[in-house]
Amino acid sequence: MNLKKYRNKTEIVSKETMEHLDICTEVIAEVNAILHYGSGNQLFSILDTEGESRVRSKMCRESIRKAAKESSADSSPTGKIERKIKYAMQHQAGNCDEMNAIAFGILTTQGLKAPLFSMADLKQDHAYTLIGDPRVPEWGETNTVVVDAWPIYGAAYTLKQSRYNLKTDPQITLTYPASTPAPESIEALFEQEYEIVNTSFVNQYLARKSAPNVGRELIESLYANTLNAKTYRDERVGAKDPSTRYQIKGEAPRTFDKISMQDLQKYRAIQEKVEPFLSTHPKWDIQQTSKRNLLSHLKSILSI
Repeated sequence: MNLKKYRNKTEIVSKETMEHLDICTEVIAEVNAILHYGSGNQLFSILDTEGESRVRSKMCRESIRKAAKESSADSSPTGKIERKIKYAMQHQAGNCDEMNAIAFGILTTQGLKAPLFSMADLKQDHAYTLIGDPRVPEWGETNTVVVDAWPIYGAAYTLKQSRYNLKTDPQITLTYPASTPAPESIEALFEQEYEIVNTSFVNQYLARKSAPNVGRELIESLYANTLNAKTYRDERVGAKDPSTRYQIKGEAPRTFDKISMQDLQKYRAIQEKVEPFLSTHPKWDIQQTSKRNLLSHLKSILSI
């Protein structure tokens, strides 16, 4: 990412918004821990797991669709999001839709005094959650927080600073009123113990598809059979300027783009895989965000 675009500017926000930014940080970390194989359409995750995140995400969506066809299936928006949570937790991977379902579900358990909105941006093919209502002056884009665990470098930021915003007319797929207890069904999903899909089961699935096991050969097979390169994405940040600081009047400004040494080393190792791979596999080099010097920026704001 071009460091010249990092302005380290400060945005004044309300005390409640600052609390929401903290909650967003915690929720993103929780989503990433649950779906630790990552995304099925992010190159970083796909290459890091040798294709396993891609396969797990596909298996997850097949399970969701199968469950939705059952006669007893709940076709309400809440029923749909519950299915996504259940099968994403079993498969430990998912794309933005599944990640958003888990984030939204977790947020409903927080008892927030702000409304929640699950958003679907059809033009940019993305899903995320908002804390606050940007249509209302009390919140606006300045005090509405975006919760999005899908970008590789997940961070908290406001809608005003988001690359995904209202300019593309995203749809509201589910709302949750402020100060409302979480549904018992949602609470139960996060308390339930699931039969987790293991790599052996993933390889059995691949064998039935006459595909190679998880590994470099699977990556090459996925590449050779690419029908739509745009389903292999490289989007590392969701904020227009991750260095933006947020401040409550009269208090010190804070930044939410910190990263631990452990994560920095992890991302550096993955990037060492990604860059050479893309140089020899040009079909997947869909550069959605500028990437030059991004790790240098992360190192400059390192939090150990």
